[in-house]
Amino acid sequence: MVRWIFSIFFLGSVFLAVGQNSALTNAALYLQQGDIAKAKIEIDKAVVHEKTMGVSKTWYYKGVIYKAMYESSKKEIQALHPNPLKEASAAFLKSVELDPSGGEFASKSRNELSYVYKMVVNQGVGLYENGDHFNALGYFTQAQQINPYDTTAFVYALYASEEMDSPDLVKEYCTKLVQLKSKNPYPYYRLIDIEFNREKHPDKAFQYSDKAVELFPNNVDLILQRADMMVRMNRGKEAAELVEKIKARYPNNLDYTVQLAVIYDKLKQPDKAKANYKEVLSKDSLHFIANYNMAIMSIQEAKKIEKTIVSADSAARANNKTGKPLVVDISKDAQRQALGQKLSETQVYYVRASKHTKDVSERKRLEMISAEMTRMRATYLK
Repeated sequence: MVRWIFSIFFLGSVFLAVGQNSALTNAALYLQQGDIAKAKIEIDKAVVHEKTMGVSKTWYYKGVIYKAMYESSKKEIQALHPNPLKEASAAFLKSVELDPSGGEFASKSRNELSYVYKMVVNQGVGLYENGDHFNALGYFTQAQQINPYDTTAFVYALYASEEMDSPDLVKEYCTKLVQLKSKNPYPYYRLIDIEFNREKHPDKAFQYSDKAVELFPNNVDLILQRADMMVRMNRGKEAAELVEKIKARYPNNLDYTVQLAVIYDKLKQPDKAKANYKEVLSKDSLHFIANYNMAIMSIQEAKKIEKTIVSADSAARANNKTGKPLVVDISKDAQRQALGQKLSETQVYYVRASKHTKDVSERKRLEMISAEMTRMRATYLK
């Protein structure tokens, strides 16, 4: 009698266990049959049941089912959840978390995550290209959780943060990419820019710059950025030496020649500045920066000539005892001839620069140059 009662109890326990696992079993069976809607209903039960919610297998099947929902071409299946891809990736991650020893379903989940990662990134890229940067960032963040060591999702997250004009996020992703030893120079460039210009931490900026130039020794932007920081830290001589060396290695790279001219201009060495600008223009006569800055330098030189003319005319009037108005023969006046030549030179640079600028401040500066040329011609050359 006792044995009979024990048998009844044992059988009851088996049925109870089967009942607890039936939702998971049914989910797997419905999935095998292709009935994704019913599979979803059953797996949603399994992931909240106290006996199956802590099992790696349960979350693996949730991931597979929700991934199938995402991949389905049927609208009624797609409508079962607003973001099945996010649920699938979270489920696979949970499956791995519940089985740190890497058992059967944790291993399967890892394999699935490699495919889901690509899906999540691609979904984010699609939203990014359509201008939905906020939701794109959500997918890129999700992808980072799936694979925190791949830089792809972090790079796209950085670009989305730039579009959202979120400097804190930009810094966060730049820092992460530098830690991951990204082979993309842009995160280094932006992090240096943030530390130097926004955070006002020049020491940190130069530390990142040291590393960046070491990793990307031929990157124009990083080298010119470093030179610019040097100039602004009153290290212009070092900046010039740096760019001179790089220019010697890459003589056909006009960016280095232009930057060298800018540096010499800031160092109050106009002859070297002009020599480099003219070198640029000998290879690219329409180069905007070279023409724009040469127009500025030329009009400044014209103003210096104007001062000598004003001084000479003043002295001539003081010495004029005839009482008649001073008459100047322009063809015989060396200073006026020099002014005419300098204004002609300025005109060439002005015309070229004017054709290639859309910046309002640059346009205004060029208009002032034009006005000055008109004034000086009318005053001294007619």
